[in-house]
Amino acid sequence: MRRAAIVAPVRTPSGVAGGALSGMPAEWLATTVLSAVIERSGIDPLRIEDVAMACVDGGLAEVPAIGALAARGAGLPHSVPGFLTDRHGASGLQAVITAAMMVQTGAADVVVAGGVECTAAPTGPPGGADGLRNAEDLARYYGIDRQAADEFAVASHRKAARAWRQGCFVSEVVPVGVAGFGEHRISRDEGVREDLSTYTLSALTPLLDQGVVTVGNMSAHRLGASACLVVAEDRLAELGLTPMAFLAGWAAAGCDSDGPALGAAPAVAKLLGRTGCAIDEVDLLEIN
Repeated sequence: MRRAAIVAPVRTPSGVAGGALSGMPAEWLATTVLSAVIERSGIDPLRIEDVAMACVDGGLAEVPAIGALAARGAGLPHSVPGFLTDRHGASGLQAVITAAMMVQTGAADVVVAGGVECTAAPTGPPGGADGLRNAEDLARYYGIDRQAADEFAVASHRKAARAWRQGCFVSEVVPVGVAGFGEHRISRDEGVREDLSTYTLSALTPLLDQGVVTVGNMSAHRLGASACLVVAEDRLAELGLTPMAFLAGWAAAGCDSDGPALGAAPAVAKLLGRTGCAIDEVDLLEIN
């Protein structure tokens, strides 16, 4: 079976509700990253066979054919069909996995995979009330107190700010124009607070009585889009493409509804078992 290579991954800056990307049409964001992938990779657009795109937020009802719309917007021929993937919060990753399976099985040589988030989350925390209660259940189960949660949030913001200062994200981010503001463009992630401190976070009221989750230490709903080429390894030289990585494996897993749900943990364990890789061999874990 052929290996699936990841080539020319790009993304827009990540936006926050009420920020520069709010109200941007899903098809426009998807077209932006698809066009950037084509430009940066230098691939002949006629060699792209399909576009797997995810859009799981409120824009889905208006753009059920987001893959096809992005293909048309980026100037791909009508012979490129495009399709939508859906696995709730992991839909963008499922687009990459589906594209990889197409390449691995010989159904296609070159597929674009990507995802879009274009509308703000409903009022309240990501995942809604159920997600909030689950977070509190996990905090109690693992003994995570308010101070630890606040310290983790502060460290996260500082790491992101440091990475931006060091230029870690520049090569992957595509600046985008802001609707209604002429030539103004956004080129950095919104919502990164280097000045955040545990002192300021400690003043926030928990979202649930006696809880640890606040609007300051919980995960933020982000807006934006990303995409990449998924290419068969034996076509890379012919197409003049340099891979960033190869997809070594994937897994999906559910959780028992009784007790706190552990999110990605069962899938990670399943994947390690399939690949024979140990957790201490992994250099970077990126979850949500």
